[in-house]
Amino acid sequence: MFLSISTKTGKPIKLGRPIQRTANNHLLFRVGDISLRLIGARVVNATMTTTVGKVFDIFGPVENPFLSVRLQGSADASTTEDLSSSYFAMPEQKRSGSKKSFATKKYAKRQ
Repeated sequence: MFLSISTKTGKPIKLGRPIQRTANNHLLFRVGDISLRLIGARVVNATMTTTVGKVFDIFGPVENPFLSVRLQGSADASTTEDLSSSYFAMPEQKRSGSKKSFATKKYAKRQ
């Protein structure tokens, strides 16, 4: 499953089922075209009630990267439960008064 994703809307992004759970308590997903702005986003379970972790890294080939999610809690949890359910990333919306817009106005006054 490969998705083209826009993180500007703040809508949940379906990551699907993880490929593997690593020894250092991460879940790995294979994703399609995805934005680097997703790093740090909350990851929730299929019912969207429980936060399971945060997006830690995006790595691998550009056209078909992997996404790593650092899980919260202990590493001794059931791996079959982790690998059988679907997960969603919840990107945060940007606030309108960001530093970037402030800096642009500041430099515009100098010129």
